[in-house]
Amino acid sequence: MDSENLATLVIAGQPKLASTLSMNIHEALAQRVVVSYAFNGLSKTELPSYIASALKAAGVRESIFAENALEALWGCCGGAVRLVNSLAEKCLIIGAQKGARVIGPETVMLANSEMSLV
Repeated sequence: MDSENLATLVIAGQPKLASTLSMNIHEALAQRVVVSYAFNGLSKTELPSYIASALKAAGVRESIFAENALEALWGCCGGAVRLVNSLAEKCLIIGAQKGARVIGPETVMLANSEMSLV
């Protein structure tokens, strides 16, 4: 049966999956992994276009996050997409409550501290 590929299996998971597969008990499975990829998050230069794209998909046509706010956002999240999404959403909520037209770094830091409390 080793001469034919009878099935293809895609395994996806959190970074812990890689360390789990590296355990001796899973060695046979790890040896059969042909392609492996680890997504390390967004780079500092990718974050502005990611945020702009998400806002555009929501129907926003103007720039809402100031440049230094994007730097603060990346500094708080390190490019982890799920954290970026959560923090950006919290920033938008706080900004709307304040009636702000532009999200600044102080709003990002406030949102980050509020998220840390939860």
